[in-house]
Amino acid sequence: MPNIEVINKACPMLATVAEEGRAKSEEGRKAIKEYMQVFKEKQVTDIVLGCTHYPIYEQMIRDELGYEVNLINTGMAVAKYLKNLFEEEKNEAMSRDEKIFLTKPSQDFKKIAETMLGEEIEIFPIK
Repeated sequence: MPNIEVINKACPMLATVAEEGRAKSEEGRKAIKEYMQVFKEKQVTDIVLGCTHYPIYEQMIRDELGYEVNLINTGMAVAKYLKNLFEEEKNEAMSRDEKIFLTKPSQDFKKIAETMLGEEIEIFPIK
């Protein structure tokens, strides 16, 4: 088995820029360039996109690295898990008093969630 090196890289600006709708802006590109530098220098072959915001940047990451890389999209895994959970327990889940709490509630999230769930929802801010 070959030696494996794990690099942990926090990328806090990516979530902030994505939440503000500026992922594909110059600021987003600069953040990707900065954060991908260590991966590019080491020719990393696999990157785990550990935040649900990061898949928005997949193409920008590929473009910045300039070589073939395996991007592991954890957001997709979480979405599939939740979809299965809701489908398997739909009747039980719908009869419970569910509440949604967000650190930064937004109208965009509310619209998307209501479309996906097929019902009106209320979002509570975390204070």
